[in-house]
Amino acid sequence: MKKRYMIGIFVVTAFLCVCCQLLVLFLIPRQKIQKKCEEAAYFYYDRYLFPEALSGVSYTTLDYYADCILVNLTYEMDRNEPLKAVICNHFYADENLSTDIELMEAVFHGVSPNQTYGRYWHGSIIFLRLLLCFVSIPSIYTIYTFLLFFTLVLCAISFIVQKEYKLAIFLLFSFSAAGGFYVGLCLEYVWCFLLMFLFSMLSVGLSRKNMGYLYLLYICSGVMTCFFDFLTAETLTLTVPLLCVLCQEHPKLLIRNKWKFTCRAIALWSISYAGMFILKWSLFAFTAGKEMLSDITGRVCTYMNGNILQALENNRCGMPCFFLFVSAVCYKKCFPKEKKTLYAILLAAILPIMRFTLLSTHSSIHYFFTYRAQMATIFVTLELLYACFRYKRGDK
Repeated sequence: MKKRYMIGIFVVTAFLCVCCQLLVLFLIPRQKIQKKCEEAAYFYYDRYLFPEALSGVSYTTLDYYADCILVNLTYEMDRNEPLKAVICNHFYADENLSTDIELMEAVFHGVSPNQTYGRYWHGSIIFLRLLLCFVSIPSIYTIYTFLLFFTLVLCAISFIVQKEYKLAIFLLFSFSAAGGFYVGLCLEYVWCFLLMFLFSMLSVGLSRKNMGYLYLLYICSGVMTCFFDFLTAETLTLTVPLLCVLCQEHPKLLIRNKWKFTCRAIALWSISYAGMFILKWSLFAFTAGKEMLSDITGRVCTYMNGNILQALENNRCGMPCFFLFVSAVCYKKCFPKEKKTLYAILLAAILPIMRFTLLSTHSSIHYFFTYRAQMATIFVTLELLYACFRYKRGDK
């Protein structure tokens, strides 16, 4: 695949994402979402901002704190300065108030925005602003939950149709084990999962037809993940689609060297993901002033300067890593000549662990949603154990 095509798909995808956000801002003025934003403010008001979907289970915690900020950002976007609104993401905030009160102040009292949230793209505002024209926040949670399970079932059915039965089973089991049932109940959680299912379906199909298009798909995935995600479980849009390609058993699979393919796919996704962040930060610094860039870089350094062991413990990495290690040892004994295949899927499996290590502070604080990235670790464990089981049964 030529470099100019890769750069081109990055530019085109990024351009289309920004244009969609600008288009929605132009078509939907604040007046059209005023009523539903007021209802949203009442919904969140005086409500516990970190409720548990299952009482007493901290790993089912939702994040209404972030959802209030997202609604606040959506409400404050100004169509009179559309590009600045998309780049700077102004909203009202007060360090003495909780985010639900801040939303009330913005929506009912017209308090002017005094803060920027420019380190993320907040691409999900496209759909949130559109939905707030018609339905309330509780209904939006219902819609997101429906889309989550619809795409999950659609992805599983697509694998079954292609006779990749084990992929469907691994996907459903790892999704359940990683607490995927509750991500539709938070405005910020759901996007990585929706993108993951979409790119998983596309990856399996393209891996049998055109490797060049498959590499371009990973570039699109990196760009769109950065655009829509809020730094939740972002690696899922890379790891699970990649594993669906590596673990399939189709005779027409075009991949010959799985290790080389895995390294290239990870590199393309990572470069496009980081490149989209760099683009946002550069535009933000150009629009709001260079001092804002130092604020962002300082925040990023804070995310990385934490207790690594605490991050791994909070994200419950012990048991998944233990079973991964055991299954990898068993696989190596059964298939001593398949080292490259083992290393390729293990690399995908440990990417979440590497993420927790790199962003240790962020992972320690926000463990109640970042831990779901280990869906890939569970997926790989199932694949290795399944391969060992077939070997012991004599089906080599």
